[in-house]
Amino acid sequence: MWVVGALDQDLQYNGCGAVGALDQELQYNGCGAVGALDQELQYNGCGAVAVGALDVELQYNGSGAVGALDQELQYNGCEAVGALDQGLQYNECGAAGALDQELQYNGCGVVGALDQELQYNG
Repeated sequence: MWVVGALDQDLQYNGCGAVGALDQELQYNGCGAVGALDQELQYNGCGAVAVGALDVELQYNGSGAVGALDQELQYNGCEAVGALDQGLQYNECGAAGALDQELQYNGCGVVGALDQELQYNG
Protein backbone atom coordinates (compact mmCIF):
# COMPACT_ATOMS: atom_id res chain seq x y z
CA MET A 1 0.00 0.00 0.00
CA TRP A 2 1.81 3.09 -1.22
CA VAL A 3 -0.06 6.22 -0.38
CA VAL A 4 1.11 9.71 -1.22
CA GLY A 5 -1.10 12.75 -0.81
CA ALA A 6 -2.70 14.94 1.81
CA LEU A 7 -6.17 13.98 2.98
CA ASP A 8 -7.58 17.33 1.91
CA GLN A 9 -6.03 16.84 -1.51
CA ASP A 10 -5.74 13.37 -2.98
CA LEU A 11 -5.59 9.92 -1.42
CA GLN A 12 -4.05 7.33 -3.73
CA TYR A 13 -3.95 3.64 -2.84
CA ASN A 14 -1.76 1.80 -5.35
CA GLY A 15 -1.79 -1.52 -3.55
CA CYS A 16 -5.45 -1.27 -2.57
CA GLY A 17 -6.41 0.48 -5.80
CA ALA A 18 -7.99 3.55 -4.19
CA VAL A 19 -7.78 6.82 -6.08
CA GLY A 20 -9.71 9.93 -5.14
CA ALA A 21 -9.70 12.98 -2.90
CA LEU A 22 -11.43 12.57 0.45
CA ASP A 23 -13.84 15.41 -0.26
CA GLN A 24 -14.62 13.91 -3.66
CA GLU A 25 -14.62 10.15 -4.07
CA LEU A 26 -12.90 7.22 -2.41
CA GLN A 27 -12.51 4.20 -4.67
CA TYR A 28 -11.24 0.85 -3.43
CA ASN A 29 -10.55 -1.42 -6.38
CA GLY A 30 -9.00 -4.22 -4.35
CA CYS A 31 -11.55 -3.84 -1.56
CA GLY A 32 -14.36 -2.92 -3.94
CA ALA A 33 -15.37 0.35 -2.29
CA VAL A 34 -16.88 3.04 -4.49
CA GLY A 35 -18.53 6.17 -3.13
CA ALA A 36 -17.89 9.76 -2.13
CA LEU A 37 -17.12 10.32 1.54
CA ASP A 38 -19.92 12.84 1.94
CA GLN A 39 -22.31 10.56 0.08
CA GLU A 40 -21.98 6.80 0.27
CA LEU A 41 -19.22 4.31 1.03
CA GLN A 42 -19.67 0.84 -0.44
CA TYR A 43 -17.33 -2.08 0.18
CA ASN A 44 -17.92 -4.87 -2.33
CA GLY A 45 -14.70 -6.88 -2.48
CA CYS A 46 -14.04 -6.97 1.26
CA GLY A 47 -17.52 -8.33 1.82
CA ALA A 48 -18.63 -5.16 3.59
CA VAL A 49 -21.57 -3.25 2.23
CA ALA A 50 -21.56 0.17 3.82
CA VAL A 51 -24.46 2.47 3.02
CA GLY A 52 -24.82 5.84 4.67
CA ALA A 53 -23.41 9.35 4.75
CA LEU A 54 -20.25 9.85 6.77
CA ASP A 55 -22.06 12.17 9.16
CA VAL A 56 -24.81 9.60 9.62
CA GLU A 57 -23.83 5.97 9.97
CA LEU A 58 -21.28 3.65 8.40
CA GLN A 59 -22.28 0.01 8.38
CA TYR A 60 -19.85 -2.76 7.53
CA ASN A 61 -21.67 -6.03 6.99
CA GLY A 62 -18.73 -8.15 5.84
CA SER A 63 -16.20 -6.58 8.17
CA GLY A 64 -18.71 -6.34 11.00
CA ALA A 65 -18.29 -2.62 11.60
CA VAL A 66 -21.30 -0.62 12.69
CA GLY A 67 -21.04 2.96 13.90
CA ALA A 68 -21.40 6.59 12.86
CA LEU A 69 -18.21 8.29 11.72
CA ASP A 70 -18.71 11.13 14.18
CA GLN A 71 -19.06 8.56 16.94
CA GLU A 72 -17.04 5.39 16.62
CA LEU A 73 -15.72 3.30 13.75
CA GLN A 74 -15.26 -0.34 14.63
CA TYR A 75 -13.47 -2.74 12.33
CA ASN A 76 -13.83 -6.30 13.54
CA GLY A 77 -11.86 -7.77 10.66
CA CYS A 78 -9.36 -4.92 10.55
CA GLU A 79 -9.38 -4.35 14.32
CA ALA A 80 -9.97 -0.59 14.15
CA VAL A 81 -11.53 1.07 17.18
CA GLY A 82 -11.80 4.82 17.63
CA ALA A 83 -13.91 7.83 16.72
CA LEU A 84 -12.82 9.72 13.63
CA ASP A 85 -12.51 12.96 15.57
CA GLN A 86 -10.50 11.15 18.24
CA GLY A 87 -8.29 8.26 17.21
CA LEU A 88 -8.36 5.64 14.46
CA GLN A 89 -6.54 2.49 15.47
CA TYR A 90 -5.77 -0.34 13.07
CA ASN A 91 -4.46 -3.33 14.98
CA GLU A 92 -4.35 -5.65 11.99
CA CYS A 93 -2.85 -2.95 9.78
CA GLY A 94 -0.88 -1.42 12.64
CA ALA A 95 -2.25 2.11 12.36
CA ALA A 96 -2.56 4.27 15.44
CA GLY A 97 -3.23 8.00 15.53
CA ALA A 98 -5.96 10.61 15.66
CA LEU A 99 -7.26 11.86 12.32
CA ASP A 100 -6.58 15.49 13.17
CA GLN A 101 -3.12 14.64 14.46
CA GLU A 102 -1.15 11.84 12.90
CA LEU A 103 -1.97 8.56 11.20
CA GLN A 104 0.66 5.89 11.68
CA TYR A 105 0.57 2.54 9.94
CA ASN A 106 3.03 0.19 11.59
CA GLY A 107 2.16 -2.89 9.59
CA CYS A 108 1.56 -0.89 6.42
CA GLY A 109 4.43 1.50 7.12
CA VAL A 110 2.59 4.82 7.08
CA VAL A 111 3.79 7.89 8.93
CA GLY A 112 2.36 11.36 8.34
CA ALA A 113 -0.23 13.82 9.59
CA LEU A 114 -3.60 13.78 7.85
CA ASP A 115 -3.53 17.51 7.18
CA GLN A 116 -0.04 17.23 5.74
CA GLU A 117 0.96 14.11 3.88
CA LEU A 118 0.23 10.42 4.19
CA GLN A 119 3.20 8.26 3.34
CA TYR A 120 3.22 4.48 3.09
CA ASN A 121 6.73 3.09 3.60
CA GLY A 122 6.03 -0.61 3.96
